This record gives sequence, structure tokens and C-alpha cells, in this order.
Amino acid sequence: MFHPRRTLRALLLPLVAGLALIALPATTAHAASTLTNGGFESDGAGVATPAGWSEYGDTGASYTESGGHSGGYRLSHYSSSAYKVETYQYLSGLANGSYTLTAWVRSSGGQNSAYMALKNCGSSEQRTDLPVSTSSWVRIVTSIKVTNNQCTVSINSDANAGNWINVDDLTFTSGSTGLSVKGADISSLAKSEALGGVYRTGSGTAGDAVTILK
Repeated sequence: MFHPRRTLRALLLPLVAGLALIALPATTAHAASTLTNGGFESDGAGVATPAGWSEYGDTGASYTESGGHSGGYRLSHYSSSAYKVETYQYLSGLANGSYTLTAWVRSSGGQNSAYMALKNCGSSEQRTDLPVSTSSWVRIVTSIKVTNNQCTVSINSDANAGNWINVDDLTFTSGSTGLSVKGADISSLAKSEALGGVYRTGSGTAGDAVTILK
């Protein structure tokens, strides 16, 4: 006896099985392989958490405000009470190799520590202390070798009440500085130390600035 439903099912089963064997095109995973909002302009206003960035610790002490190095806004760390805060951005999908971070910074000095770091990159963490400069912007540079296709750009403050930093115009690009000395011109060293500047090794141990730079 002819059964239309059974006949239709018998015809469809081989077709469905054949379709299941057809390979679907692979999807490409999206990776944040470039620094986002390095100039802190994306939000168009001062905000508690800038677009593209994350915060950890006393997050109320990290925010953007007017008065940037080249644009309208900058990142600031400040609180009227002692604070510890990190503003960071995780980058993935990087080609392994050397990379260089640059930034324009200012700092009141007096902090237990105030530095920028490149970490979780597969090689030893690299830190650059922020030089004390209350008026002029200072450009800092540090390089790292990425070996695990990822890296975290980190801005850190362990500060006393009233201490502050400003950070702006960050870039993270392929290639190294080719220099053995990273950071500010040491002609400002004496003034920096007089105003409370502290210099640390890549592991965070405080020490003599010239010795560390050698």
C-alpha cells in the first residue's frame, strides 16, 4: 500500500544526510589585537570607566576628565583618600614578537608606586615608573617580547591621599625601541627624586634609579 508520508520521509533522509556531510565555512574569532581608545576620546565626555578599558581596586579613583595631552580628555588617578587602582586593557590575537608601548604622562609624585606595565605577555613583566612632572607632559616608552599571542597594558597607582597621575595618547605597536634605557630623560632625575619619585625594577623592587637603568 502506498503511504505518501513514508515515501516522502524515505526520500528526505538521504538528502538530509548528504547535507550534514557538507563542511560549513569556518568562522574567524574576533580578537582585540590593537589598543582601543588610547587617547581617551571615544566617550566624548569624562566618564568613570573609559571605553575599551577595565578597572580594578579602588575604581572611583580612576576616571577620564578634560585636559588631554593632544585631545580633549585624559585618564586620571586621584582620590582625596589613600587608594590603589589599576586601569588596564587586555590584548589578544597578537603575532608573537617585540612590541613597544608609548604614553604621555604627568604625576604629582609622593605615591608608593605609580607605573605603567606590560604583563601576561609570556615574558617577564616590564614596568616604567611615571616621572614626577606636575606641569609638562613627559613621554615614556617601554618594550616587551610577546611569546603567547597576548598582552595586558596596565596603568597602576598605589597612592596616598591627594596624589595624582594623568595619562594620555597611549600607543602599542609592533617593534622594539632598540634602546637599553626606557623612560624619561634622566636629566629630570634629581628633581623627580626631590619631589618624591620612586624607581623600581621590573619586579617592583624599589632601588637607585641610575642602577636600575643600567
